Amino acid sequence: MSGKGSKPRPLSISKEQFDSNWDKIFMKEKPISCFVSSENNRTADVFNRNGAYVVECREGPTKKLTLRLDGKSLNYAEDAAENWVEMWGSFSE
Repeated sequence: MSGKGSKPRPLSISKEQFDSNWDKIFMKEKPISCFVSSENNRTADVFNRNGAYVVECREGPTKKLTLRLDGKSLNYAEDAAENWVEMWGSFSE
């Protein structure tokens, strides 16, 4: 079949950059741990990104806070996630 759209357009970036961008957009990262509270509608997910633990804190569907915990352990990150969900302490970036 020939005609409009029968072959891909040339890339203006390298294949490696294209693949990296594709993964950032479409590949869903799976968290190491998930914390949920049905009482206050808070959730927290723990990820390992580039060797540092990251906690993404949400209220309902809205991301409220992202904690990047450089040099901290997985236990520390999970404790921070649990504290967010249970509303123990105060949080700031």
